[in-house]
Amino acid sequence: MSITVLTATGTPAKLKVHGSNLKVKPYITLQVDNLGSGYPTQVSKSNPDPVWNEPIPLAAELDSIIQITMLHKRSWPRSDIPLAGCRHTLKEMLSMKGQSAEIALSLSPLVDELRNVKIVLSLSISSPSESSSPVTENGETSLQSSLYQALGPVKPHIPLPNINANLPNVEVSSDSWCTIIDALGKLGNVMKLMDAVAQPRLELPFCRIVGAQQEREQNITRLIDKMCRLYEFVSDIDAQTLGIKVGNILEDIVKETTRCANFIYEYCRQKYLKRIVASVLGNVDDQINTFYENFDILQRFLNTGTALESVRLLKGMHVTQDFNLLGTYLKHVSASWESGLCCLPGTRQSLFEDIVKWISGDVKNPEDEPRIFWLTGIAGGGKSAIAHSVAKICSGSGILGSCFFFRYNAPERRSPDHVFTTFATDFASFDQGILEKLRQLIQANPSVSGLERQFQTYILEPLRSVNMLSRAVIVVDGLDECGIASERQEFLRVLTQGSQSLPTNVKLFLTSRGDDDIKEAFDLLPSQAYARRDLNLSSTENTDDITRYIFSECSRIAVKKKGRPNIDDDWPGPHRRRLFLERTAGLFIWASTAFRMLELARNPDLELIDLLKATPTGSGAQDSLDALYKRAIDAIGHWNESGFGEAFRTSMGAVIVAMRPLTLKSIDRLVGDEIQNDRAGQILITLGSVLTGVDSPEEPVKVLHPSFSEFITDSSRCSDPMKRIDRKVHDRKMSVRCLRALCSADVLRRNICDLPDASIPNSKIEDLQKRLVERLGEEIRYSCLYWVSHVLRCNAMDIELEELIFEFLSDHAIHWLEVMSLHSEAPSLVPSLTSLRALLLQSSPQGSDLDIFLRDLIMFCVKFSTVIEANALQIYRSALPFVPLKSPLAAFQDIYHDIPTCRIGLPQAWMPSWSPPSVHEQVYTMAFSQDGTRLGWLNLDGRALSIVDTTPPQTVSCTLKSTSSPFSAMTLSRDGKVVVTGSENGAISQWSSKNGARRSDSPQTHQDEVTCVSFSNSGNTIASGSRRELFVWKATGQQLLKKYHPSGKVVVVAISPNDDRVACVASDPDNDFLLCYDNNEEDTMHIFQHQYPDDFVESLSWADDDTTLLVATKEYLRLISAMSGQVMREIKYGFTAHLAHFIAQGTQLMAQCRDCGAFVKWDITPNSSNTDQTVLTISGTVDPLDFGDAAVDNFAFAAGHLAIVNQHQISFHESLNWIDQHSHDLNADTRRDALDRPIFSLNGVLVAVPTADGLIIWDTETGREKLRLPTHSAPKTCVSFQSRNKFIACGFKDGALQVMGVRRDGVNLVARVDEREVRDVSWHPRGSKLATYSVGPNSHSIHIWDVTSDSIESSKMMCHKTRLSDRLHVVFSSQGDCLATACSNPSGTELSVWNISEGTRVTTLVRALSRPAQLSFLSDESAIWALDEQGTQALRWDFRAGPDTRWVSDLGPRFRLWDSYNWVTQGDESNLFKVPFQYEHPHSHSHVIPVKPSFATSGKLAYFRASRLVLIDFHKLLSA
Repeated sequence: MSITVLTATGTPAKLKVHGSNLKVKPYITLQVDNLGSGYPTQVSKSNPDPVWNEPIPLAAELDSIIQITMLHKRSWPRSDIPLAGCRHTLKEMLSMKGQSAEIALSLSPLVDELRNVKIVLSLSISSPSESSSPVTENGETSLQSSLYQALGPVKPHIPLPNINANLPNVEVSSDSWCTIIDALGKLGNVMKLMDAVAQPRLELPFCRIVGAQQEREQNITRLIDKMCRLYEFVSDIDAQTLGIKVGNILEDIVKETTRCANFIYEYCRQKYLKRIVASVLGNVDDQINTFYENFDILQRFLNTGTALESVRLLKGMHVTQDFNLLGTYLKHVSASWESGLCCLPGTRQSLFEDIVKWISGDVKNPEDEPRIFWLTGIAGGGKSAIAHSVAKICSGSGILGSCFFFRYNAPERRSPDHVFTTFATDFASFDQGILEKLRQLIQANPSVSGLERQFQTYILEPLRSVNMLSRAVIVVDGLDECGIASERQEFLRVLTQGSQSLPTNVKLFLTSRGDDDIKEAFDLLPSQAYARRDLNLSSTENTDDITRYIFSECSRIAVKKKGRPNIDDDWPGPHRRRLFLERTAGLFIWASTAFRMLELARNPDLELIDLLKATPTGSGAQDSLDALYKRAIDAIGHWNESGFGEAFRTSMGAVIVAMRPLTLKSIDRLVGDEIQNDRAGQILITLGSVLTGVDSPEEPVKVLHPSFSEFITDSSRCSDPMKRIDRKVHDRKMSVRCLRALCSADVLRRNICDLPDASIPNSKIEDLQKRLVERLGEEIRYSCLYWVSHVLRCNAMDIELEELIFEFLSDHAIHWLEVMSLHSEAPSLVPSLTSLRALLLQSSPQGSDLDIFLRDLIMFCVKFSTVIEANALQIYRSALPFVPLKSPLAAFQDIYHDIPTCRIGLPQAWMPSWSPPSVHEQVYTMAFSQDGTRLGWLNLDGRALSIVDTTPPQTVSCTLKSTSSPFSAMTLSRDGKVVVTGSENGAISQWSSKNGARRSDSPQTHQDEVTCVSFSNSGNTIASGSRRELFVWKATGQQLLKKYHPSGKVVVVAISPNDDRVACVASDPDNDFLLCYDNNEEDTMHIFQHQYPDDFVESLSWADDDTTLLVATKEYLRLISAMSGQVMREIKYGFTAHLAHFIAQGTQLMAQCRDCGAFVKWDITPNSSNTDQTVLTISGTVDPLDFGDAAVDNFAFAAGHLAIVNQHQISFHESLNWIDQHSHDLNADTRRDALDRPIFSLNGVLVAVPTADGLIIWDTETGREKLRLPTHSAPKTCVSFQSRNKFIACGFKDGALQVMGVRRDGVNLVARVDEREVRDVSWHPRGSKLATYSVGPNSHSIHIWDVTSDSIESSKMMCHKTRLSDRLHVVFSSQGDCLATACSNPSGTELSVWNISEGTRVTTLVRALSRPAQLSFLSDESAIWALDEQGTQALRWDFRAGPDTRWVSDLGPRFRLWDSYNWVTQGDESNLFKVPFQYEHPHSHSHVIPVKPSFATSGKLAYFRASRLVLIDFHKLLSA
């Protein structure tokens, strides 16, 4: 609002002061509630009837007291003289105004000379609707003003004299931007005058200035510089583009600069001696310092305001793309504040003042301020209302960074999983720098899981990297309603401890009950780190606030129920209001619930009498609340009617256990006929005093306050079993309801949202939410999302429930996954189904039908997680076709006839695996015990170490928490009973893996972080390594036996079987060093040191005889003498290893191939007497894609069990699908040459697979092997089927050509082509001739061969000279009288057309086409076209018209496999389906090791995946 000061009458022309008559220079100040120094007008130049006409903006509420004072302006350094004044509330002033535009107020004289003078002030008050800051009955407006004054305005200062007549008079009004812009222009004139007036006055010789005066003159100079710099900054701002908040700051800058200019002008125009005198009398030093500090504050808040307004302007414009990126990767939960849930205006004032003071803090010592304000209190005390009010105040002041209000009955608002992502998204809109930083972080690492890493990545790093000048407050309400106990404990730890690392201008306002686990989290913080405030229900302020609330609500009900018995304006009278106050016991929730009961009652007066009788006086808070809730339930009546109690429990139970609120209509549909002769909705309508949303069938029904749910489910508080809700019982009922609803006919189906394009990802469907609402009823959506949660909350599964779950999944598992995908709930599938299976195994043995189905469904969700999360409809095309042959999910393939079929390459069954339960953080390292009975893993932050029992049901046996220094290394004893840990502080500890009890600690510690630890096979010795230290300990008692000092950081350590020796690998940036030490020698020097400059060591182990070391590098297995260090044997793997580990006590080696990702296991058969006879034999391989489609970060293997760390997530595999070594070498020879893919016949019925010694022909219709053909010994370069599939021709690197019969007729013909390498072979359309294209040093040759069943003879040869020989193609025309050839390299392609009978050719060179993939004639032989290697465009050459070529976009039915995205596309680039069998390179997040696909035009795809042939038939998809 604003008050315009108009005129005054009765003001004397002169004023007698100390015997002198002074001309009155009047001005007016307005002060609100004694806050600040007041808002002054300019000095009026007219007298005795001064005129101002000056609007003054104020932030006030109706009860605010406005102090109006008239003062006489005196020349500096004398203080101004108050002349008259008055005090009125704003409400009184508005009532005086009435319908007129102005009011006149009488001011009481404040000096003796004016006692007989009556001064009348004329004011104009803008109405609330006209005001830019409307006056409301809310208290937040005043609090926002207080907060803004605490954060932004200048400090009070001594009034300064008017500026000299030569200086411009500056008048500012924030109501008009034109005024501010004009004021900035005038301010420029002030600064120019300062340069002309002030500086010459200060250029006196410093020899004439001594002591304090010299320093004072220098401070004046600094003040002028400061003022000039601030003006230069302000002058660059386009004020018209900014909001009103920045406008207020600019107004303060203009006013303060004008006052400062006044001060400097008056100071500098005096002579030197007078300045010294004036400085002493007028305390000039303090004024200089005050001005300087004020300019600092104004500069800071101008920067902040400008940044905030800039972000608001940018939001929705060029930052939209960044916000879209955030929305894709950072889930934002709608859990913000609501105006309707704030405190009653005028209540909690002292608390809010304390909060405002905490927010504003100490500008000079921000490090000493508490970062957290923790508000605690019992349920119903009003904590949430306070939190909503604080968020509203901060939002109005522009400093609300983010807020999150936990709610127990809303899944997304109950879980802490997305709190930090919500914070991050909110802060991105708060500051543009944070938005940019988050964009960079997401692009670098799109997937960040775990609360610790989310806080570090999304909150701490962005806030600390951006110079955010303004304060930012984070409000979190209801910490006690956050998740389950373990989730809440972790969230509290991360939030409270992480807050201490945030910038000092970021603060947290938290509310909760005073539960023990929450107290424990705060007890870990220093006492000065947080300010705690407990809501005192018996305090005078709380009593006054409730009294005000009672009076307000009674008045409202009296107006609403006027005319009812005994209801009048003063209802219910002072006496009953006092009794009502006593019954509340200080709880606002008691009062609000009681007033809802009175409002719903037919006779409120009678209901109030009964209510007061039902609640005993002097009750405690909880007893009083329990009595009220009991009264509310009793009041619905009908308790004596048969079946009513069951009907009540059924209806109320559905509300209490609902994972999210449901409407009355949906509750009725779910409950169905469970209630006889009634409906759930009819019963719930009568409980409007404790439930919300019962007035409308479309509104969600919610419990008004959590305390009611706690009451009605607690047997000690709600003693009547007829009215009490058993959560487990009703969770089971809700489970059955959900499953029965989903099993209903025609409820779930494929493409339930009727999406037009199956290839469009979920994120690109603009009307997805609308479609979900229209196609799926609320109860169906709810059932899909939460049936598993209800089953899990039962904590038990009976036979009926098992059968119902199996029935649902057998019919609708894939449909259910589609719905979950469309709701963005795919990430929750694996954890929830894993927990569901664990619950099943508590009551049923392994191997039941439901157990098998759940296990396969879990594997399906793991293997195809990318597809399920991204595109719901591709579950049918890109996931379901590729399940193992014996999976129960394969039955769904028979239902859908338009999906691809994988003919070859599918495993018989999933590789059994599971993910350890309760893994919330990412895995850093892991280890098996040697017997494979236990697996331990260390979290990425080193704060927790978990041990799991690998035998079913694979439960976590213990979790170790690091209380001081984080863990950095771990290992398990041979039997898994003991865990050894190393820590960042150098300590070594032993723990029991059964219960996590600490067994012993090392008496000495490493000087640096422990990098590795190892147990000996005997269990008697422990070795630990760090930077330049290797310790050997006695396992019992942890006595330090030996201390060695290798040169480098110890990364691997191994103890010999008899404990006599220890070997280690020490690493520096350039080399790995293998060192061996003798534990029995006094000397601590190494026995030998072996350097590995190029081939880094992956693993280290001892042979059984204590004399031989086994060293696995990326290329070799080396056997090294432990006595001399001599390399006795070196065996090459045949590939480069990404990871390698010795297993089974050094008798086996397991490594992962860097190129294809396959896991290879070797048996090591050492011979100590003759190392040359040591044998390394492949005992099997495992396809990496059995573990998923992402890179393996690490693995551990023991006793046939394999644990994989994949993207820092751990999975455990009970048994492996081993492939023999011959299968692994399926196409080993072809990797060295051009033949690197399967070859289809022209009609796609057959496919040829090259092997090391021949070809395997497969029938693509049946997926069965047809025959094997032995081939010439040289590497194969090309293969081609005859059009009738009678023969197959094969070219070789040594120039050989071989033709073989495909119909088992024994045809096997070999010819030689001039010792030249055959690059391509093509059959004549009639199958009697064959063309080969061969390459020589300087020329290429084309041979035409006549082929019969018993001969192959060259009938014609054509040659041409060219140096383009990287890739060659040859093809016959449809009539067979022409040939087309292509020879290319990266610089271009030469296309030629040959007339076979004449031997002539037409040639053209295409620079833009490199390495064409396909070449063919058009059917009329008028042109040829070549498909580029990328498969995106075709080049057409009308060779009969000339050399010109043109690109064409119509590729017809041509297919392509996109390596980067795994999509199989048609020629028009429409996506058909995704191939799931690609492998991500272990050293790149984006590079996928490509396959070389072959397509048949009939709609088939074949390629090699690691060591298997994959054949996919998708012709049914083309005809769909």
